[in-house]
Amino acid sequence: MYTKHTNMKRRGFTLIELLVVVSIIGLLSTVVLAAMQDARAKTRDTQRIRNFQEIQKALVLYYAANNKYPVPTGNACSGAGSGSNPSKHCTSYNDWSNTSGTGTTLASELAPYLSLMPTDPTQTLTGNNYPHIYNSQNRYGYGYRVKTDGSEYDLTTRFESSNPLRCGIIQYVSKRGSDNAGANAGDEWCELESGGNVSNINATQFLYALTNP
Repeated sequence: MYTKHTNMKRRGFTLIELLVVVSIIGLLSTVVLAAMQDARAKTRDTQRIRNFQEIQKALVLYYAANNKYPVPTGNACSGAGSGSNPSKHCTSYNDWSNTSGTGTTLASELAPYLSLMPTDPTQTLTGNNYPHIYNSQNRYGYGYRVKTDGSEYDLTTRFESSNPLRCGIIQYVSKRGSDNAGANAGDEWCELESGGNVSNINATQFLYALTNP
């Protein structure tokens, strides 16, 4: 009995097909990576809101006990000035603590009410430079500005994502501003109506702020 064998020719992928597959995989990887980065940024922004709520609760308790908000005296804070509205400003750089010299810090002042001062999830501030929070696009951290008599304060930070609590949606009013960096006291942190002409903060920035009640 004779059996006829058919010579089946195996077909592989062509170079063009391989290039198409690689391109699709690369595109999908880019989309997934971008989505993951956006999700992580939103998670960090949520943590920023929670951290500010913790700090604000501690500030309220401090005020109830001392009839003023904390005015740190150490080198971790700067400012004061001699104008009509002098203020001290501190940042989350060095975990709110003073690394040299003497004096109190926001961390030491709030220690009875908040055992560990929170810091920004990325914390990229360099030095105790308060304006970097809203002037520099690659600096993240927390800022606390308080009137020298302890009567008013601002807490400020910057979001990474398009959060509904950001500048451009919420017009935050500053209790403690600055003539050369940010809104003046009483001005809106986000200058929606002026496009940022009154201060160097404008509605396109992702600023988030809390002030004393």
